[in-house]
Amino acid sequence: MLVDERLPKNFLNKITKIIPKDVFFAVNDDIFKVAKEEIWNLVIMKVDDKPLSKVLEQFAFARAFIFFSDMVLSNELLKELRNLNGTSEMFIDVNPKILELSIKNAIKFIEKSEFVEELISEKRFYNLFTNFQGPKIRKFILRLKELFNVYQDIALLSEKGCKREDFCNYVSNGEFLLFDLDKIPEPSIYFKIFEEAEKTFRQIGNKVIFLDNFDNSSGEFQKNVYKLMLKRFHKNGEKKVDFFGRILLGINENNWENNIIGDIKNLLGKAILRIPPLRERVEDIPYMIDHIIAIYSSKLKKTVSYPSNEIIEFLKNYNWPGNFEEFENLMTEFVIAGNENNILKHAIDKMTSTENIGIKGLPKLRDITKKVVSQIEKDLINRALEMTSKNKKKASKLLGISYKTFVQKMKKHGIK
Repeated sequence: MLVDERLPKNFLNKITKIIPKDVFFAVNDDIFKVAKEEIWNLVIMKVDDKPLSKVLEQFAFARAFIFFSDMVLSNELLKELRNLNGTSEMFIDVNPKILELSIKNAIKFIEKSEFVEELISEKRFYNLFTNFQGPKIRKFILRLKELFNVYQDIALLSEKGCKREDFCNYVSNGEFLLFDLDKIPEPSIYFKIFEEAEKTFRQIGNKVIFLDNFDNSSGEFQKNVYKLMLKRFHKNGEKKVDFFGRILLGINENNWENNIIGDIKNLLGKAILRIPPLRERVEDIPYMIDHIIAIYSSKLKKTVSYPSNEIIEFLKNYNWPGNFEEFENLMTEFVIAGNENNILKHAIDKMTSTENIGIKGLPKLRDITKKVVSQIEKDLINRALEMTSKNKKKASKLLGISYKTFVQKMKKHGIK
């Protein structure tokens, strides 16, 4: 909360007594010097008869205003206030009759706005991203939110295919400007961020600039980004342009050591987080499958077939070199075609690709099929027992194996 020291002393004394103990506030005689700082949710100030839009432009990130005026407000200013007060994004009170009530209402409005933002954030988490489903990634998301609440700038490290943009989208509530150094030439990004700094920074406000594949940038470009992160302003000639936003760096983890300058590494300190690749969070895969099938069932307006248990087991044991992008493409193909054989064919093609053979040699067939066969065997035994009301002799005959072998396999798979 920012309070204008130009207000009469009796108002200042009242305000300082009314403000709740857990609310941070500051009193300043030149509030426009600190106008654009993000912390000022509520501004209590003296206002004269100049255009209100210019006053509000200075406080671009405030949510609530309480204005005091010694003069009779002009009709134009009153009209402006009425128009603004009709929006759901801002609280405005002018010459409040009951100051304590006005401040309480302003604080309630701010709390409600923050709550709505949190709901929107959670909605994005649950409804929009298949990539975010499961207990393992949930822990990562909570850690990312903690870092985002503490540090101004963050680096996200990952393998290719982990969709770093999803995570930026989530923590920024979709309010970010993306520059992908894999897709946009570096000079174009440099021009947009630094040569057009005033325009770009105004567009960003206090939101996020996301520089993905940052490890592909030159040392000179990284030095300029480092200066922006360090000083929070950029100079165009003699003109200084303030930066109130945040920077999120998307970096391919294999290039972190050699392709990122030391200044940025040191400046980030602990604000570095590694997105776990899909093979390290296989417990999330069933949740991801549930989610993607639910989405397509809704889109296609029909029941989409679910993969068999043996295929799910296979997916949990597959290495996922392309991470979530590979998973998404494969599951989309499965949902549309409904053919489980395509999943196996895709995985085997990947495992026997020239690139993988050159590194590891051909994979052994038993390594590919062992767990899948085991899961199929277990599933068939359970189905046979179910069909025969758990009569082991009848179930063994149904499967065409001896009773002794059947019992041994039940024991092997922990079936009772």
